[in-house]
Amino acid sequence: MDLQFVCDAYACISYIVAYVTKDEKEMSQMLKLAASEMRNADVKTRLKHIGYVFLGNREISAQEAAYRLLGIPLKRCNTKVVWIPTDFKENRISILKSQNLLDDLEDDSTDVYCKSIVDKYAIRPFIPIFSNTCLAQFASMYDRATSQSKSFTNDESENEQDPSLPETDVHQELPKIITLQDTDVIMKKRTNPAVPRWHVVSENKNPEKYYHQQLLLFVPWRREEEDLLKENTFYEESYNDMLTILTENKNHIAEYASLVSQAVEQFQENGPPQHAWDMLDPEGNLQINDRIQKIGKTAMMTTMRNNLLGHNYIDHQLQVRLESMKYQTMSSKKLYVV
Repeated sequence: MDLQFVCDAYACISYIVAYVTKDEKEMSQMLKLAASEMRNADVKTRLKHIGYVFLGNREISAQEAAYRLLGIPLKRCNTKVVWIPTDFKENRISILKSQNLLDDLEDDSTDVYCKSIVDKYAIRPFIPIFSNTCLAQFASMYDRATSQSKSFTNDESENEQDPSLPETDVHQELPKIITLQDTDVIMKKRTNPAVPRWHVVSENKNPEKYYHQQLLLFVPWRREEEDLLKENTFYEESYNDMLTILTENKNHIAEYASLVSQAVEQFQENGPPQHAWDMLDPEGNLQINDRIQKIGKTAMMTTMRNNLLGHNYIDHQLQVRLESMKYQTMSSKKLYVV
């Protein structure tokens, strides 16, 4: 087994994205044909038919085909991902409760939507440890408890904080089981923290929306507008006022966010680096450099395909280096003539 450490974040991201988004040329034509065949059917039937065509005709490798035939899971992960809606309150999408729950409500009840993680955070228990817990941390650490976990706990005792520790101690361990205010919803602490995700907002294009998102995620609050705006008119003003605690919580939760942002900025400013893949295959890169040194510059273009391996990756990398050396040779000749 060939194992290599990848130390360059940009090269790692580029490799994964290039692999996931590899081209499947014939798929578009098949999907268009499937859609035209079910043109007169309802939306649900059309979607189901297109899904069958996609799963039955997708280009896959022999390894993936074997995994699917044997029923072996294609992926395993011990870390869950939780999505946090961070849009303005009036723009968020809510999920309607099931029909069974709606039937149990009173006729004049307006509680017809499921509570999102943002709603649950706002009604977390009034215990000192939660006064310093931001939304991103809460979403990462807590999930709705199952019926089995409820039977092993006492709700009243779990919502109490250890009296031996000071109330302002932010390092105290979070309670394992909590009951949300004015509800019977019980949440349990995750064994392994989940990875929080949210929509990325541009600070330059939507500054007010960006500042609201940052405050919503990384500043503790209970009443969204009142606690985040305070006496300010714009979220940017509150962002500047609470920048210290916001940055501290953000660095604790999104530890590598700055590294990814730098990679994105590097790509936007300079484009993809010419040798982005060198970090992923240093051994192959070394072989190419050794072979180039052994080949004379004058016979380089004529002997390349006869003497070197025909692998597409090595051939592509070699061509890049040959063009570079060819340019250097032409430049040196020009300087010599002058």
